[in-house]
Amino acid sequence: MNYIAPQRLEAYTELSPQAGGKMGVTTATSAASVGMAGSSRQHLMRRIGVFELIDGEFHGHIATLNFKCEAVIKENPYRMGTADAEYVVALKNAETFAAEFGYVWEKKTIANGVPYYLVHLDDPSFSRTIVAVLIKSHKNTYHMFWDRVTIAEEDIEGQYVTEELKPYVSVLRPLLNPPTDYLVSIYPSLAEVWDPD
Repeated sequence: MNYIAPQRLEAYTELSPQAGGKMGVTTATSAASVGMAGSSRQHLMRRIGVFELIDGEFHGHIATLNFKCEAVIKENPYRMGTADAEYVVALKNAETFAAEFGYVWEKKTIANGVPYYLVHLDDPSFSRTIVAVLIKSHKNTYHMFWDRVTIAEEDIEGQYVTEELKPYVSVLRPLLNPPTDYLVSIYPSLAEVWDPD
């Protein structure tokens, strides 16, 4: 998996969904790559948040070295059209005039239709907009990932597989649920490992 050359964040955060922009997510073939052979770029994606899906809303925490908060991702009350974000990110128990500090769009990768959420976080205390992705993990858990360079769709798909595999790869944990068809298509051996009896 190739690394993606660093780009200035403004170059892709200024794109809007109305203009058909990729909103910070690009395909690996559209970006220049640099050497670092033998390494997986998805390992550079920093986990900055964890959320749990409860009754249609994502409740959780976002934490970096300089920013920590309890947040909820909920339906966007300002949505006017299909291009607008489906969700807003709001602070919980915050002493601010406006609790909302981000927007979230539902997305799927072009290659394999892997679902994810594109997240834009912004606040006067930030030097620039934070562009991140929210990816489903085990059961109702979702993890938020950030990277300083453009996040490619293959990174999202790779991380999605990593999150999906977690319940099946532990030596001390039995296979409690059958692997999904998507995982079996990538790792056929999982079908042989799974034995409901």
